[in-house]
Amino acid sequence: MFQRSYTLIKTLHEESKKDLGSVIDKDYIVKGKVRFLRTQAKRMFMHIYDGSHPEQLQCMIDDDKFPGVRSSVLDDLSTGATVVLTGTIVKSPAKGQLIEMVVKMCKVIGKVKDRETYIPTIKQATYEVLREHQDVRAYDRSMQAINRVRSMLHKFVEEFFVKVEGLRLDPNIVTKADCEGAGETFVITTLLKEDDVKSIPLVDKTTQIDFSQDFFTSKAYLTVSSQLQLEALCHFMGLVYTMNPSFRAEKSRTSRHLACFTHLEWEIPYIELKDLMDFSEDLTRYCFERLLSEGKLELAELQTFCPYSKGMTDKLLSFIAQPYARISYDEAIDIVKRDGDKIIEKFKGDVKELPKWGDDLGSFCERYICECVTLRPTFVYNYPRELKSFYMKQNPSYVVDEVERHTVQGCDLLIPGLGELIGSSIREDDYDTLMQEMQRRKMADIPWYTDLRKNGSVPTGGAGLGFDRLVSVCTMTEGNIREVVPFYVTYQDCQY
Repeated sequence: MFQRSYTLIKTLHEESKKDLGSVIDKDYIVKGKVRFLRTQAKRMFMHIYDGSHPEQLQCMIDDDKFPGVRSSVLDDLSTGATVVLTGTIVKSPAKGQLIEMVVKMCKVIGKVKDRETYIPTIKQATYEVLREHQDVRAYDRSMQAINRVRSMLHKFVEEFFVKVEGLRLDPNIVTKADCEGAGETFVITTLLKEDDVKSIPLVDKTTQIDFSQDFFTSKAYLTVSSQLQLEALCHFMGLVYTMNPSFRAEKSRTSRHLACFTHLEWEIPYIELKDLMDFSEDLTRYCFERLLSEGKLELAELQTFCPYSKGMTDKLLSFIAQPYARISYDEAIDIVKRDGDKIIEKFKGDVKELPKWGDDLGSFCERYICECVTLRPTFVYNYPRELKSFYMKQNPSYVVDEVERHTVQGCDLLIPGLGELIGSSIREDDYDTLMQEMQRRKMADIPWYTDLRKNGSVPTGGAGLGFDRLVSVCTMTEGNIREVVPFYVTYQDCQY
């Protein structure tokens, strides 16, 4: 098994809390970055972090005990520098920490040459500034906590799907099918190289690329969803899921949108709408409960250093305090009609027109429902057919005020402070019904997909969860989704 040549700060803190005597008076090598530096007449204190643990390690250079150590590195040592320290762990006399290191040897292996401009040396860099320096923003304590929570949530998701005997299968992200039918896709071509612009084969010699001459011989896209491929796998493999990236060419710069995001999607055979909601609730509750148990230090760190994370622990506790609410789209519209003035008052300036039956609820109305009415995570189900994708199973139509209404078995999970976290549906498994719906929408056939219903059709249901939104829900009571993505890509913003 791989062995590090040094000891993680996480190991020192965890072992000392289990048994202080197991680390005291022993020598260790640690490697990391200097977050804080303070000099006294004969002593120097520094706080070292390596990203493995929320807590830092205080290290002391004592001129009387080890003369010459400080003077050998004084010119090169600064906040933000990378160091290798060898020293003895002792019980700390300072409050708030069990241990510290008395340094015997110090080596600066990464000197900061631009001390006045290097972001980790600037105190209180704002989140806006950090977004412009994503390559170093992981130095920030709140960003480090968010990254660790993100990694934990990856683990919790994998744990959950192992428990329900799901298979992780990641389909291709280059596809010829526009799953959502929205047209907001990134088109792939190799025919736009700068040196070859003049020789691009064009169908009409003005605007349209001749994709028959391209890499895939026809138009191809970066996927907006792996759902269609998961359905095919599900027919033969049972419960399957992926954490593929998805891509949306949506020209929006809001705090909720990303052009590339981690997309947790799953597909389950032989399932009904109620069971699908149960599954989504079980998955999210599992993640919340595990984070509250395993991520206490990270949550405490966030609530100390991130202004957007105040009350985060209480928020997560409220999510698991009772079963999620479940209301139909009709009931949601009735709430909007009844409380329209309150919605406008709560989101002053953001809500200019309230949705009516047939309209998308919108994030502000979604938030109002779960923040002010149900007071908990809430499923809204049975949406109007025109709002949702072609593949959703249709409900029997019904008449209201002499108008026939058509709905589908689509379901969204709304989360306080966010709005939609999960979009899900039961899929249409009848071949004739699916073909009629695609024809009604004037869609081109997707033969391999529709054939799944022609030959040995399997009833399935599935969902998509924006993993970055899940991280946001678990780390920030408000704020910008860009903060929870290590390197984000958004409309008009791709720096790395």
